Order: sequence, then structure tokens, then C-alpha cells
Amino acid sequence: MSNDERMRLMTETAIDLAMQGFALKDVLAAFGQVPEFRALGSQSYPMCRALTSALLGRCLEPNTMSFEDLLQTYGGAHEG
Repeated sequence: MSNDERMRLMTETAIDLAMQGFALKDVLAAFGQVPEFRALGSQSYPMCRALTSALLGRCLEPNTMSFEDLLQTYGGAHEG
């Protein structure tokens, strides 16, 4: 499976788990620990907002800094 295929499967799995009653925030926070899934936050504004909300508890966009810089700046030692 290619990296893109794995990320699509993880995204679909996150939606599936949410539809089964799992809190999407919890699913995204867990999946956000996978570097390749976390990288989706750098690829689109909606994923950046969703992942920063799940990982940091704040919905942020990369207006003046990158996604990883947002996590570093607003998450401090919380994320790594």
C-alpha cells in the first residue's frame, strides 16, 4: 500500500469509528501520533483545523506558521 493509500484508509477509519460512536476528537488525537497521518495537517486547512483541535484543544490555521510550528508553539511540551 502506498503512503497516500494508508492515509486515505486511516481517514476513512476515523470516520467509520466516529459513526460507530467513538469521539472523533479522540480518534484524531490517537491517529495524530502517527507521523504520516499527522502530516495531513500540513496538506490541508480542514485537516490542520481538525488536528489542532484534537491535539491542542484549539482550532488553528497555519496563517503565519507551519502546522508543526503551530503544534510546537501552542502545544509546548504537550505535543512532540
